Amino acid sequence: QRISNDDDIANNRDGMTQNANGIISNESSTNGHNVSVQSNGTRTDTNASNITSNANRTATNESGMNTIKTDAATNTANVANNTTNVSNNATNIGSNASNINDTGTKIDHF
Repeated sequence: QRISNDDDIANNRDGMTQNANGIISNESSTNGHNVSVQSNGTRTDTNASNITSNANRTATNESGMNTIKTDAATNTANVANNTTNVSNNATNIGSNASNINDTGTKIDHF
């Protein structure tokens, strides 16, 4: 009977050792999972920051495009004004030529 009890005690000790090793393994695995969760949290924070940065860049790009559109409209208006000015200058040149001719005629008659 005593030998059987000793064997049972030895077996129980082995079982407790295995349980202790299993607890240590579980704790190690849990710690590994905790590190992964923290790492995923950091990635999430980084992604959120990148999304904000991209949104800011998009807003800057839209502002730049609006400025370009405004500049293009201004340039179009300036071209139209320049065309009008060229036409006016041509008319003025014609008037000046006519005035010069009139002056020449008056001098001849003088």
